[in-house]
Amino acid sequence: MLKRIDKADDKTIVIEFSRPMKTVSTVPVMSINGVDDTGIIDKIVFHNVSEELDLLYKDLISYYIRILRRLDLDKGMIFLTAASLDNMKRISLFDDNVEIFMTIGFEPASCIEYENIFEPLKISTINIVVATNYPLTINAMTDLLKTIVEAKTLASSDILLRCRSRSSGTITDAIAILRPAEVEEKMLFAGIATYIGNKIAREIYDAVKTEYFRKGEEYYLKNILGLDLKELLKIFSDVYRRAPLPDVDEKIILKEAEDLLREFLKDPNVWSMIIAARELDLHGIAETIPYLTRSEYKSDSKKIVADEIIGISLAMYLSGLKGLFAMYWIERLKEDKSIKYFSQDNMFEDDIISAVIASLLTRILDKYMSRGLS
Repeated sequence: MLKRIDKADDKTIVIEFSRPMKTVSTVPVMSINGVDDTGIIDKIVFHNVSEELDLLYKDLISYYIRILRRLDLDKGMIFLTAASLDNMKRISLFDDNVEIFMTIGFEPASCIEYENIFEPLKISTINIVVATNYPLTINAMTDLLKTIVEAKTLASSDILLRCRSRSSGTITDAIAILRPAEVEEKMLFAGIATYIGNKIAREIYDAVKTEYFRKGEEYYLKNILGLDLKELLKIFSDVYRRAPLPDVDEKIILKEAEDLLREFLKDPNVWSMIIAARELDLHGIAETIPYLTRSEYKSDSKKIVADEIIGISLAMYLSGLKGLFAMYWIERLKEDKSIKYFSQDNMFEDDIISAVIASLLTRILDKYMSRGLS
């Protein structure tokens, strides 16, 4: 099926097939004369672009054509991404009868609450190409494309890719299914409940999840909590300055807070409560918590105490009863506009942030008090 894979330059990979392939895809087949409606190709191009490339306000067709001409190609399907091509994934299945190629980036995330639909976009993108020798009918190819979308969406949801609501991937995701153009079409379906479709879906799900966690716990924290480690430490610093320890260099305190926060983030129990808060916020945004309206959620209704209970649980787990009292003090500071980041829109995450800051403060104060500030 594959003829060769060439790295044309640092920004371009060309995948050539041994025979013409029929395509069903979310991106056009391009020729040097413009869009090609035949849906038949023998080459796929992955091309790296600048993250800030504004595709919505440029002539994208001309951009595609320039790439084809530079590569001396008459026709092809072009996938654009800001993700490094060094991390392009290739997965071979069923004795090489299925080849999967993926570039995986996670920005900007897409969701149903996305507001500025026509704003200039960054391009990162989950690109997925599945080429197979199996004799899929057109509806089976479409079924497989649907299955891949489902797998990508499930992975994006499970990793809690951050958007205003639950994410389905990125705004610029692109998918293509290919099979030999000249085959006796026999296979009618390739959905998630079929052997082939399920195996492909699992591989794509795992690839997205693996690439996400490869970015590290700080990236994961930013997606779940909306704040990264640096931003959490900025909150801690603002709170600490309200009642600093005498005769102790603040830089030392901040370094100890950073070390302690990294220690917290090695604990799966801490992550469990952070994830629980994010999941509840997603349900609040979606209005799927029974008897809690969307407007009540957004106004942080006083009838909901579960957010405080989760925060209290985390504070007491990390720093005991003193952590609980510190959390209550920090909660009172939320109305102070001079403390940045406390204007959170998300009911449950907000209390988790208070709990983390309270625990850092309590543990550090306990340490110095036990020494007599020496």
